Amino acid sequence: MKKAVLILPAFLFFLVLTLGQTQSVQEPSEVTEPVGPYNPAEVEAFVDGLMSAQFQAYSLAGAVVTIVRDGEVLLSKGYGFSDVENRKPVDPGRTLFRIGSVSKLFTWTALMQLIQEGKVQLDADVNQYLDQFQIPADFESPITIKNLMTHTPGLEDRYIRLFARTPDALQPLSEVLRGDFPARVREPGTIPAYSNHGTALAGLIVANVSGLSWEDYVQERILDPLQIFNSTVRQPVPDALLPDLSKGYRWDGSRLAEEGFEFVPARPAGSVSACGDDMARFMLAFLAPNRSEGGQILSDESIRLMQEQLFTPDPRIAGLGRGFILNDFNGERVVGHGGDTFFFHSNLSLLPAHELGLFVSYNSEDGGRARTEFLEAFFERYFPAIDQPMAAPRAGFEERVAEIAGSYRSSRRPQTTIDKIAELMGSFDVWSDLPGELVTSGAGPRNTRWVEIEPFLFVEKGGWDRLVFRVDESSGRMLAFLGSLPVFGFEMLSWYESPRFHLTVLAICWLMLLSTLVFPVLAFFFERKQESLLARRSVRHTKARWLAVVVTLLFTVFLVGLVVSLRNPLEIVYDIPSSLAFLLVLPVIGAVLTLVLTVVAIVAWKGQYWSILARLHYSLVAVAAIVLVWQLNYWNLLGWKY
Repeated sequence: MKKAVLILPAFLFFLVLTLGQTQSVQEPSEVTEPVGPYNPAEVEAFVDGLMSAQFQAYSLAGAVVTIVRDGEVLLSKGYGFSDVENRKPVDPGRTLFRIGSVSKLFTWTALMQLIQEGKVQLDADVNQYLDQFQIPADFESPITIKNLMTHTPGLEDRYIRLFARTPDALQPLSEVLRGDFPARVREPGTIPAYSNHGTALAGLIVANVSGLSWEDYVQERILDPLQIFNSTVRQPVPDALLPDLSKGYRWDGSRLAEEGFEFVPARPAGSVSACGDDMARFMLAFLAPNRSEGGQILSDESIRLMQEQLFTPDPRIAGLGRGFILNDFNGERVVGHGGDTFFFHSNLSLLPAHELGLFVSYNSEDGGRARTEFLEAFFERYFPAIDQPMAAPRAGFEERVAEIAGSYRSSRRPQTTIDKIAELMGSFDVWSDLPGELVTSGAGPRNTRWVEIEPFLFVEKGGWDRLVFRVDESSGRMLAFLGSLPVFGFEMLSWYESPRFHLTVLAICWLMLLSTLVFPVLAFFFERKQESLLARRSVRHTKARWLAVVVTLLFTVFLVGLVVSLRNPLEIVYDIPSSLAFLLVLPVIGAVLTLVLTVVAIVAWKGQYWSILARLHYSLVAVAAIVLVWQLNYWNLLGWKY
């Protein structure tokens, strides 16, 4: 499950940074030894050394690594502790890790089984399989099963209530979706936008078509046939497995602090708790189905279809299969998926050409960075990139930079609810400081440099990733796509849409309003000297000034309260804080009084009340209040939009 939340976009991008990667098959070489890891002792020594370094570099409690090759388990080993306080070591055969959005692969497998049986059609309108509610026809094309499997249903994202703290907050899946289904914001099948709710909808369709709950279906049709007995899709974890559940941890500055179980209401998108050995069985079902324990859960053809490209936002990157994320990593075709909760970070990567599978999971907040480093180190050791000389800057580069340089926002974002304000916290920025090279920031923990190899196609300098640009035909906007993040794109912002512009306008308006608290003091000073610089003495002006002061205080208290309520922005994924729900009454009152403020300003000019300077100041305050009301409405903060 990707950390989807009213949070820093860097967090939102990191949530899917290592989802999976793919590539083309290499030609046979003269080398007699197989490509990649094949010696169990050597692989274990390498992973041991890497994990030792990571436990020193990061604040980690425990981890599990599972590698399969040619139908067999090459390595399945635990590191560190599943329970720090009791010094309980990670056991790859028993310890359950929360695997986040890797759970989606179980949902897509279930849906593919029904497609294979002819019970679900890939191009069918999803409404055909929904009894509890219907998706509104807001666009010309309906949402199809294909759209769900390729994250192109055209839905906005939703961070609010993505997680729950207690099982009491878990409603039936149909109620979770019917009561909080994201709005349709674009034509299906156009621009990808990773969707937890889209996957949850696929899980509901599995339940409706099969007559079983999603949990029962996955248990009976996937877990039991593969002899996966020490893992579960259920929340809470069944009592028999509860002693083996790893705790989640975060570093509080002095120690690893234990955190509670992270419940996922949209369970088909991220509820699985699994051990390393069971994930080996799941990977082998897609790599060596004829040799996997319990037989096949999908036909060879269905497995091939799940792993081949079904959609790509641009032909220059791999894109998506039927649920699997595709990519090219150091020239190797990789299919897989990543998964994150707050305190668990996982990745499953398959290399079908080598019958190789890798699963890694960490039970600590720092595991996100460790996971990325682990994958990079693994591929650099066993599938190293071939160094290629960089070409000289291509003709017309400066003209192309003029088209693509600027700020971008993710297609995966809330648009109609209060969590839209996450956009204010950052953007994906693109610029050039050297001929033939781009620099980007905002899609990872550091700035990335890119070298142009074709017009509008860039390769990561010193890395393997790709960055492509194209114009969206419907909107005319420039779009950017990363090969490592094909599940969403980045849309170029106009100057008036950028976070910098909105924050600047907010600062100017707020300062203008705050002047209402300063000018009365100045007015009192001048009036004591029998001067009338700011206003004539009148009851009307005194009341009007107090109206402006009240409006200022309302908006000031709200903005300060908003910052305090969201001092930990990740809290919003559980629910709207009660303090914020109460605070939202203030901008509504402020908007009504702003209307009165505007009328008073107009009347003052018509009646030529007060001095010109006082009227001008009052009018500027009214304009600032109007703009602030517009901004609050733009960011869904005017009213209770959640």
